[in-house]
Amino acid sequence: MVIFLVTVACTLIEGTFGRPDDFRFPADVAYALTGSGKASEPNFPLLRDFTSLLCGFLVVTGFALLHRNWHHVSTALTQLRESRTIVPRLVPRSNVFSRVLGIDRLLAGDEGTALDRLDHKFGGVTARTKLVLSGSVVVGSFIFATLLANGLSQNAFRVFAPRGVSAAEQAAWIETAKQNWWAGPEHPLGVVIYSVLAFLAMVLIFTFNVVGVLTVYFSVALYFAADLRADWYNRDGRFGWTPVARVYRTAYWALVVLGTAIAVLIAALGSSVPISVLGLILLYVLLAPVYTLVPWLCFRTVERAAKEARVAELSELLADVDERDLGQVQPLVAEFARTNAARIRPMRLRTVPFGAFATVVLLPIVLTGLQIFAQIGPGSR
Repeated sequence: MVIFLVTVACTLIEGTFGRPDDFRFPADVAYALTGSGKASEPNFPLLRDFTSLLCGFLVVTGFALLHRNWHHVSTALTQLRESRTIVPRLVPRSNVFSRVLGIDRLLAGDEGTALDRLDHKFGGVTARTKLVLSGSVVVGSFIFATLLANGLSQNAFRVFAPRGVSAAEQAAWIETAKQNWWAGPEHPLGVVIYSVLAFLAMVLIFTFNVVGVLTVYFSVALYFAADLRADWYNRDGRFGWTPVARVYRTAYWALVVLGTAIAVLIAALGSSVPISVLGLILLYVLLAPVYTLVPWLCFRTVERAAKEARVAELSELLADVDERDLGQVQPLVAEFARTNAARIRPMRLRTVPFGAFATVVLLPIVLTGLQIFAQIGPGSR
């Protein structure tokens, strides 16, 4: 809200906020997609710059998601241990993956202390590590924000330029549009606000990915440090796995936000995609499977392992019961049935169908290929 109010105030001061009739989103989209209609005047106040408005909204939404993700990550392990959804292993699991990822070294110690060591390592990040991570995020964000701002200022108006005219006339229209843009060189306050927003967007993306990679690594280490069980009282409706679901739900929504932002940028820029956007696409392509596939591999056996442990517990109780005593047998039979019917899916999405989620995640990747290689899309005209 503060960012929005500051942006509005600066554009009002410089006279670049625009009037209600400057909001031409339907007409601009129709012209970009089909070329129908008449080319507009090269005037781009804030109310007409739908790409910047949408990306600004996504940045604000992204920071809200980041805050929620941090909160869920910080409380998840405590909640899982309190409900005994996870049980510390006396001896951690070990295989080639744990050795390659350095998890064996991370968990090494006295018998039964692996989970405590894992919690301590991730809960007590050193000042040096924080400084290195923060510095890397700031430097990377500054470089990418500079490249992105330059790329957008050079290419963002091509899709709205008049068609059927000479190249010189198109270039003149684009140059005029840049001068009349609310964040153009003639409007210093707009330049500052736009640069800050671009920098914040990159800080958000880099920070979310740093936190996301660390969270996935923690999830993998958790698989080796603890036995994954279930809260059979089912007090949270997910057999104790709501903390994990909350963490990855925010991560999935962050992927949707990032994918939407990249798709909008690609649609506006067409085949003239600057290196900063290509870098974001590469980061997205590399890390999207990490956030979706790796956690699923870690938690896909939860249901089977939890049921096996529960059936073993019930079998021990049944062994001490007189089978002719129906008053004692029937509750155990009912519990066996409930256990077998339970559906324990820590990674299952409830808010949106998985197909819709997958479509949004894959959209920027598909659109990038079409724009760059097939020259299809509004920005390629």
